[in-house]
Amino acid sequence: MRVGIFLVMVGRAAAGPETYEHRLVRALAAVDHETEYHIFCLDDVAVRALGIDQPNFIFHVLWPNNRWVSMSVSLPLAIRRSGVDLLHATFTPPPFSPVDYVFTMHGAVTFTHPHFYPPMVLTRLNALLRRGLDKSQLTVCVSDFVRQELAELFHIPAERMVTVHHGVGDEFRPVDPGDEIEAVRRRHGL
Repeated sequence: MRVGIFLVMVGRAAAGPETYEHRLVRALAAVDHETEYHIFCLDDVAVRALGIDQPNFIFHVLWPNNRWVSMSVSLPLAIRRSGVDLLHATFTPPPFSPVDYVFTMHGAVTFTHPHFYPPMVLTRLNALLRRGLDKSQLTVCVSDFVRQELAELFHIPAERMVTVHHGVGDEFRPVDPGDEIEAVRRRHGL
């Protein structure tokens, strides 16, 4: 099987969405050496940030260096040429996709709190998100709250959404409470 993954945030210092994309792809590389993955990136910064060198991971850097042109023109062409069977859009869906896709929705804040965004960004982003919600075969929601919010806002049938919670990084682990308590006391002069 050939699986495509469309990355938008890796290499952009984009906090949570970047961490999601980075850890997802790195985890797949660690556990799957057989499935052919085609990774579609907006620039080679993402390729370098991921640092994956495996024969089953094929990277496609989109052109030109204008995300709206590359997403609308070169992404659908690259998807078709790659022969992927399914695409996973991890942050924003493609405006057009020649194959079925799964879309991860991290939240509906652009719809519920539009005042947080510049008008031009909001207009383009909401159009893409709305299209993704309409066209994706399945919408992956990062929480039950997001799933419920999307159902209420957009009347998406329950069978077209699934909740998949984010994983937890290795750096988050139980620590000896005695050591932590002492460190806090020293840090705050208690």
